[in-house]
Amino acid sequence: MNLLLTGATGFIGRNMHEKLQGYTVFAPGSLELNLLDRDSLVAYIKNNRIDVIVDCTCWNSYTNSSKTKDMVFVNNVKMFFNISSCSSLVKKIIYFGSGAEFDRDNWKSMMDESYFSLSIPKDDYGLSKYVNFLQARQFQNIYNLRIFGVFGPYEDNKRFISYCIIKVLRKEVIEIHQNRIFDYLYVDDLITITGQFIKKDFKYRAYNVCTGKGQDLIKLANKVIQIAGNKVSVKVLKPGLNREYTGDNTLLLKEIKMQFENINNSIEKLVQYYKTANIRV
Repeated sequence: MNLLLTGATGFIGRNMHEKLQGYTVFAPGSLELNLLDRDSLVAYIKNNRIDVIVDCTCWNSYTNSSKTKDMVFVNNVKMFFNISSCSSLVKKIIYFGSGAEFDRDNWKSMMDESYFSLSIPKDDYGLSKYVNFLQARQFQNIYNLRIFGVFGPYEDNKRFISYCIIKVLRKEVIEIHQNRIFDYLYVDDLITITGQFIKKDFKYRAYNVCTGKGQDLIKLANKVIQIAGNKVSVKVLKPGLNREYTGDNTLLLKEIKMQFENINNSIEKLVQYYKTANIRV
């Protein structure tokens, strides 16, 4: 099976490229394949006889990103619309949505798939993901794997768990703006689930891909301290609890059997990654 993996140099895409097994994977960079150019995309799919597209592209402006904020909405939507317009050329398209589709100003505990469209996102990133799913659900062979907090190797080191690990390895204070409850999924579990979507068809167009368990950020920081082995303090800058960001994965677990990795084991793997990889912490 020929698989087109887009966004293969990003956090999720790079992990997918390294760990997805059993496929002939085409993972062109942006210089080889410009996803903003539909004609180039169509030609690439036809020339390489692509069967399945796994779309990991994401134009988001993080702290360490060179991407500009003013292009977040336009580029996310244009790339995805180009990809979705090729659905008739392939067996299926799998892409990664976001809990941001649910509007971060209206998040609540354990949001399920029916929460979509109850509130329209106000930020460009969330709105782009929202619009993309409006497009995707018009097609029977496009699946939205809606992710919440995913972590693992190659992620932006300002993301919470990596940030905590780096602070502990440096023996520096961990600062948390405000405590909150987050659903964190290790990237290897996401790859396992993606593999199942490649292999078989599913009933619905969107699934919350998350553990269904919330993690308290303060407790999570203390887990990192315990696992990484250096004693540092945790400083919370604002009292109280910020808006929870967790998802209900009942719909997903009705269709797949999945044993999620224990978060302590996942953190241990990421700690070892930072200790052994040639990464400046």
